[in-house]
Amino acid sequence: MLLAFGEHVRSGTTLDETSLSRVDRALGRLRGGCFDRAAVDVLTEESVRWVLRNPDRVPLPTPEYRR
Repeated sequence: MLLAFGEHVRSGTTLDETSLSRVDRALGRLRGGCFDRAAVDVLTEESVRWVLRNPDRVPLPTPEYRR
């Protein structure tokens, strides 16, 4: 799911490079099942930014799950 999120915010009208770097760092802190509240907050903030830039719905492909 984390990989899908990282790809999705790079679709449509993408986030700026600073935001994408923040997303990548946050995703790195959450990989492997770790919980990091600050990383979750970053993903929440950046997902809102992405939605504001992309108000029309975008169909999502089925993500690959590796569990």
